[in-house]
Amino acid sequence: MLSLEKCHTPQEVIDFSNDKELVASIKCDGMTVSLLYENGVLVRGESRGNGNVGNDITEHVKQFLNVPLKINKKNTYIIDGEAVILDEDFAEVNKNGEFKNSRNLVAGTLSALDTSLVSQRKVKFIAWDVIEGGGNSLIDNLKEAREIGFDVVPHWFNNTATGLNPKNLQDNIDYVFEYARDNGYPHDGIVFKFNDIDYGKSLGATSHHFRNGIAYKTKDEVYRTKLIDIDWTMGKTGILTPTAIFQPVEISGSTVSRASVHNVSILTKLDLHIGDTIEVAKCNEIIPQVKRNVSADEGMALGVESEYITYPEHCP
Repeated sequence: MLSLEKCHTPQEVIDFSNDKELVASIKCDGMTVSLLYENGVLVRGESRGNGNVGNDITEHVKQFLNVPLKINKKNTYIIDGEAVILDEDFAEVNKNGEFKNSRNLVAGTLSALDTSLVSQRKVKFIAWDVIEGGGNSLIDNLKEAREIGFDVVPHWFNNTATGLNPKNLQDNIDYVFEYARDNGYPHDGIVFKFNDIDYGKSLGATSHHFRNGIAYKTKDEVYRTKLIDIDWTMGKTGILTPTAIFQPVEISGSTVSRASVHNVSILTKLDLHIGDTIEVAKCNEIIPQVKRNVSADEGMALGVESEYITYPEHCP
């Protein structure tokens, strides 16, 4: 279960399409889950784990509000989707304000020993791809999945033969985001996948992402925090890399307090001082990075805690 490459403009989606038919769907913001059925019986549920080795959550999956334990399919059938708590349900579950967001709550629920929490917290499975046991059309596979009892991610067909341009594609993107908001889907983007599954598979994958789809994101979310220190990390090639240490912030469901600044030239360009207000983000939701020095860009006066960063003169 690899990720998808990210993009931020309609033109990037058009370039990616290569004049092939695309299926757009809401990128639900929850926890990726894969279900395995043998001769119509649910035999295993797995979470994404580290992308290569998943975690067995079969007993949790059986407590989902909407996962069929038996389906009308022979042989092996594998379907992937997202474990989510819809906005309306999250508001009810979180009426006392105990939880920061639904994504964190889903992750915590699926790792809890008490599987009854799954139904209590109204976790649902939203299917978005048939991995085994379907045909060669993503649209047809999702239609069949709905017919045999799954809740399927809202999706739209984009026929590039009729001509996609940045304007009409942007209109589609705006509509998908509006639909997700109006119908209470926790979301963090739009996924575009090739309808021709064999074609998508033929493109292969990198170590990080599959090439059969692309995830449209409005932008990397940035968070303001305070720079505490710069740590110098020795890499295996003998290169010293500056790492920013800052007051912890929560990004994409995890608490982050360190980010690579990559090299001295970037450190110099950012004009960083200890005590500066900075903006950090997770690039493609994976690697934390310092995006901007707010203090320098906005001419903020340096506080009493501010000081210049010193560079090591000897290898540490």
